[in-house]
Amino acid sequence: MTRIVLPGGSCALPGLCKLLTFCRVPLEDLMNKLILPVAIFVSVIIAGKISEHYGLEGNWKIGVLCLVAAVVQIAVTRFQRSRQKSVLDSRS
Repeated sequence: MTRIVLPGGSCALPGLCKLLTFCRVPLEDLMNKLILPVAIFVSVIIAGKISEHYGLEGNWKIGVLCLVAAVVQIAVTRFQRSRQKSVLDSRS
């Protein structure tokens, strides 16, 4: 299990370290699960700002945001699967 530790040996985020220890969730797994929602959130916010700049309204704006979210989901999922496959292949 990965812990966030300061040079003095104390935990950098004691509350988070206690929670992760209690839940038995490795930090890498937590980060892998958070990558997709964070990527979708950031990309949709950016696409929303760009669509506002170009004056898109109503159904066009919603369509663009949904399209961006779908493309990001596909891209991140493929990237994570390829990384997972390369890790599994290297262990064999």
